[in-house]
Amino acid sequence: MRAFDIRLLGDDGRELVFLHHLTIKRASGGEPAPPDKLRALLHRLRTGEISEAEAETAMEASLAN
Repeated sequence: MRAFDIRLLGDDGRELVFLHHLTIKRASGGEPAPPDKLRALLHRLRTGEISEAEAETAMEASLAN
């Protein structure tokens, strides 16, 4: 089990979402996503390559596997 504080900021730098102490537990049989894959996903979100909804879907998919 791992816990994270996550802040999503708008283009103007304003905080849109703050998830405090988000706890993630791997489902039985699942493998955690490699840190590089998550880092790449956050980079794509930050640079506007993907939308928040696309990032959320990709995150859910990586956690489900």
